[in-house]
Amino acid sequence: MIGGTLISNGIGQGPRGADVLALTTVPSDAVWMLMESTDGYTESFRLADLTADHLLVTHLNGSPLPPQHGYPARFIFPGHYGMKQPQWVTRIRFASVDQPGYWESNGWDEPAIVQTVPRTDAPADGAARPAGAVRFAGIAFAGSRR
Repeated sequence: MIGGTLISNGIGQGPRGADVLALTTVPSDAVWMLMESTDGYTESFRLADLTADHLLVTHLNGSPLPPQHGYPARFIFPGHYGMKQPQWVTRIRFASVDQPGYWESNGWDEPAIVQTVPRTDAPADGAARPAGAVRFAGIAFAGSRR
């Protein structure tokens, strides 16, 4: 399953990406927002892709974001794999051309959109079933798609 034990149901709070942009002057030729983290990780986002759902999270479940979850800030980019959600963000820059981050530089997909992932819970893997009707059960995760 996507994320395995790394999926969280915590409530992240912080300014929307658009609110952060409103606090600065974005260069007229800027197409990309570049984020840098204390651990040297970098990530880029097309400014045109930002929506009201994108957050620069500074608090988790009503408390300041702890270091293990990305203090001082982490960027939440819904519907995208974790590689597009940098933690420990300390700097935001703008550029007219993309500056691929670590994973993209190593051949990973730039958009990193979460693909639909199903899980079958019943019948159990390898279970012998008698002839006739079989009950199937499971879940699927499709990111921000319905």
